[in-house]
Amino acid sequence: MNWNYLNIPQCDPTNLATAHARGPDCLSAGGPVPGSWASDPSLRENMNNAFGEDVQRGYKQLAFFASVDFDIIPKVLTVTAGTRHYHYDEFEAGSVWYTATTSSLIVNHPNGACTATGACGTPIDLAKSESGFRSRASLTWHPGPDLITYYTFSQGFRPGGWAGSNGSPPLVRPNVDRFQVSTRRHGPPPRYLTVRYAGWV
Repeated sequence: MNWNYLNIPQCDPTNLATAHARGPDCLSAGGPVPGSWASDPSLRENMNNAFGEDVQRGYKQLAFFASVDFDIIPKVLTVTAGTRHYHYDEFEAGSVWYTATTSSLIVNHPNGACTATGACGTPIDLAKSESGFRSRASLTWHPGPDLITYYTFSQGFRPGGWAGSNGSPPLVRPNVDRFQVSTRRHGPPPRYLTVRYAGWV
């Protein structure tokens, strides 16, 4: 993406010669950092480009889930247990560039003079993998045909990552354990449902 708000002209042979003769300044056109991934590695010439980024980001996820029910007392007391295995890969690659007028490589220099890392651009090359198990279990009690009471324990999952630029600290994957006790009752005709529950994490 190109942010085109530059109000100082990019250098061409004419205005560069004028700048070297102590005339108005011009700025070198920049672009993606060499050696980094880029969908368009060319310089951003003939435009008022002051800042830009050329980045790709994506992820791959593999997961499977298994669950089993067991009747401790048939149709009265049931225990359920399940687990989810996950493998999560995330990546981000590319670069950002900028026209810092404090850089001696961009003020009054030919186009392309400033694409160096740290001077007018920053490469991005990030990768992160996570894997593990998240599980759940519940105990369900049917004290009567119209009443169900159950206790549930479950583990949530949300992958971590980073805050979008090279050198940023990785985000910590939050682990959320949730507990819930609930009762459901079906009333007599006309049928209605009453639910009461309490949960905490």
